[in-house]
Amino acid sequence: LKLFEEYFAMPLGVPKLDIVLAPRMMLGGMENYGLIFLNDSDTKSQGKGKKGNEKLNELLMHEIAHQWVGDLIGFPFWVKEGICCYLEERM
Repeated sequence: LKLFEEYFAMPLGVPKLDIVLAPRMMLGGMENYGLIFLNDSDTKSQGKGKKGNEKLNELLMHEIAHQWVGDLIGFPFWVKEGICCYLEERM
């Protein structure tokens, strides 16, 4: 979180960020303000080792980026997704 807070020069504004593994979701992840749901089967299917960790890290960075882009700053869907895809690679 500190990385994003420094990047946006704005604190998250909630006392904590929870991450929940959900057994059945249509998406890889879904953000809510202060709460991220990850698809449990997607996290397991990422594989083990460096490649699997990189994919999981990208998913987490994408969903954490949504805490600022989309939850704090409203944009059309395609703009939010584009910015978060950029940030998942940059962070």
